Amino acid sequence: WYQRRVRGAPVSVQFTDATSVFLVSYDTSASGRWFIDPFGYLNVRDVFSRPSTTFACDYNLVGQYNLQWSWDCNSVELTPNFDSCERRRNRYSGLTLRRELTKCASRPGDAWDGVVSGGKYCGQAVNVTLGAGSTALVNLPSGSINSKWTWDKNNFLNVVDGRSPSCLEACSSSVHGLYSAVYSNDCSTLTLTAVSDACNARAAVYDGLVLYKRFPHKKAREEVIAYETETEIQFNFGGMIPPLPCCVAGDKCKSVVAATWLTKLPTTSS
Repeated sequence: WYQRRVRGAPVSVQFTDATSVFLVSYDTSASGRWFIDPFGYLNVRDVFSRPSTTFACDYNLVGQYNLQWSWDCNSVELTPNFDSCERRRNRYSGLTLRRELTKCASRPGDAWDGVVSGGKYCGQAVNVTLGAGSTALVNLPSGSINSKWTWDKNNFLNVVDGRSPSCLEACSSSVHGLYSAVYSNDCSTLTLTAVSDACNARAAVYDGLVLYKRFPHKKAREEVIAYETETEIQFNFGGMIPPLPCCVAGDKCKSVVAATWLTKLPTTSS
């Protein structure tokens, strides 16, 4: 049942540092550790998954995978060398990752609207207005929270709440939240998924929140999208990319049509 459920599912993989990865597929998210050993094998460990903990394998079960790179390092296919965790082996066997170029960015003055998907405010409206100095005014049904939103080099959103007299649910400024923040292709929506946040009240609002950019009129939307697609920031692959060329003599290289890290799990399972 589990294998059939995930078959062909799209997967987004982000790298939080040189060895940490965060995966999102539909309503499931997972964290793991990936690193390449001196022999060129990818070694993987699962750390956690939610909402179902069975998505992740035991941390002590290490899987090892061969990497087949495209000539330009924009695509890599995983094939198992060994992995005693069958459900992970079925997911990763034949998995192809393609680089995604980030073309979107948030700027002061941007306004976003969404609906909370969980917690006490489930189904209620929330809106966010970005200001100068990475400030973000988050308007909840109970009041407004003065926050600070910053993106790190791997495009993860870091959130810190500041003094917010109108809202008693603001988190302590010493508690930072880290969220996967994925834009749609046209930069008009932003989907947040919790990576880590010790403030449960904030995580209940942010986790799974889909924000829609507010445009004053259609022409403004077209102008913003045209501007945002002019420059692209290369996605950090967390140190996995070997020195160019990726294909050594005698290796079979695959041609790559599109460059994106959004991919699909293999359509067959063993």
